[in-house]
Amino acid sequence: MKILALDTSGDICSVAVADGAELLSEFSFAHHRRLTERLPGIVDFVLSEAGLTLEELDAIGVGLGPGSFTGVRVGVTMAKTWAEVLGKRLIGISSLDAMARSVSGSGAAVVVVVPSRKDEVIAAFYKPDRPNPVVEPKVMPTSDVLAQAVEALGETKLLVLGECAHWIPPSPLAAIRAASPRAFQIARLGQARLRVHGPDDPATLAPSYVAPPPIRTPQAATP
Repeated sequence: MKILALDTSGDICSVAVADGAELLSEFSFAHHRRLTERLPGIVDFVLSEAGLTLEELDAIGVGLGPGSFTGVRVGVTMAKTWAEVLGKRLIGISSLDAMARSVSGSGAAVVVVVPSRKDEVIAAFYKPDRPNPVVEPKVMPTSDVLAQAVEALGETKLLVLGECAHWIPPSPLAAIRAASPRAFQIARLGQARLRVHGPDDPATLAPSYVAPPPIRTPQAATP
C-alpha cells in the first residue's frame, strides 16, 4: 500500500511516503508560521523523492493532533481535499499515538505531552509497547503529569516525549526526551487501521482538539 502521510501538529512538521512497511521518503521541517504556503511544495518534493505522484497513491494519512490549532487544521484540510479530489482513501491518526509509536520496542511506559496553556500540557499515557493510551488525552498542570502517569500506568519508570517535554519538572521517575510526531509513524498506524476499520469519511474527519477544563467562577454564598 502506497501511502502519503503528514503531521502538522507541532513546531516541527513531517511528511512521508511509505509502501507497506518500507519508508520511501520523509522530510521534517520547522514551519515558521508559513505552513500553508510551504506544505504543498514539500509534499511534491517528498513524492518526487519517492518516485510517485498523488494520483499513484493508495491512501493518505494525517495526524489529527492534538497540538497547534492552526497547524492541525491546515494539515487535515489539505489531506481531506486531496482525498476528495483524487478519490483516495483517507485515515486520521492521533499525533500522540504516532509519537508513542516512535519508541515502540523500548519496553518503556510512555508519557506524551504537547503544549496547552501556560503551565499546562495535554498528556496521554501509554503502557509499554501498547498502541493506545490507557485513558483519553487530557489537559493537566505540568506539576501533576508524573503523579497522574504513575497512578494510571502503575509504572514508576517513565519516558516523557514531546516538544514541550522539558516543561515537566525533573524527577528520578522520568527520562525526558524532545520529540515530534513522525509522518512515517502516521503511515504505519494508518495502514494498520485501514486494514481493520477501513477509511475515514473526508466529509466528517475532524482535528482532535482537547479542550481545557472550563473556568468556573466561584458562586456567591447564598444568604
